[in-house]
Amino acid sequence: MRDKMFTWIQLKICDGRSCRFWTDNWFPMGRVADFMLQGRNTRLGIRKDATLASLCREGQWLIPQARSENQVAVLAFLMSISFTEEEDTNEWVIDGKSSTTYSTGSVYKKLKGETNTLPWTRAVWITGGVPKHSFFAWLVTLNRCPTRDRLRSWGLQSDSVCLLCGDDEESRSHIYFDCIYSWEIWTSLANRFDLMARRNWNESLQQMQSLGGDRIRKRLLLLSWQAVIYWIWSERNSRLHHNSSRSSALLITFIERQVKDKISSYRDGNPALSSSLMQSWFLAFDRVY
Repeated sequence: MRDKMFTWIQLKICDGRSCRFWTDNWFPMGRVADFMLQGRNTRLGIRKDATLASLCREGQWLIPQARSENQVAVLAFLMSISFTEEEDTNEWVIDGKSSTTYSTGSVYKKLKGETNTLPWTRAVWITGGVPKHSFFAWLVTLNRCPTRDRLRSWGLQSDSVCLLCGDDEESRSHIYFDCIYSWEIWTSLANRFDLMARRNWNESLQQMQSLGGDRIRKRLLLLSWQAVIYWIWSERNSRLHHNSSRSSALLITFIERQVKDKISSYRDGNPALSSSLMQSWFLAFDRVY
């Protein structure tokens, strides 16, 4: 990737003392050695390690007379340079945007190229979310959780009954939210924000990714929805592996507490947002009680 990355790291000429004439990316058309020599085995009498400052004396450039259009272009650009007292600096220039600091995200997106963003990402990778909740919501969206219907499809001997309600075959679509246990939990939180929750998983996901209106309400709903998804699966695993169960009311309490803790965590970085979220959260509870 060296040749590609080279074009994104440009040297901003200031005093010219560290800018290497032949190899640094200071010229708009790229590396001067490639542009000016075009494969010829000569350096026109210019040292390999020559800097721009070393090639300029009292405003005159110590460059041989141009013998090609490319050499003329280099000389013309040199004539436009005005040295300053500051040191030369490297800049990241990606898609026309320059920065003196490195951004992993910008470079990754550039290397990856243009991609289509899936609509469900708006409901999964949310701003300020709980990382483990967002990650698990991603797994559920891709239907990668080992629900009992999937285990049986792999040829494993497994009971097919839902561990939460015991009324139907366990699958992603049943757990979220056809199961009466999970439905009671999700509707309890959704009703506080006057949201008519969807019981079908695909419809629920579509509802979350198309939430509009007030951004505070939207964030609280997404935090709650992801917390519900995470804690329902946690309860399912607790019943499977530890033979212990918790009521839907207790699980709702856990979810409420975790959402409030997440809201409080915004206080240091964005106290205004934290305050607005907390006020809306308590207003939602007042509306119910």
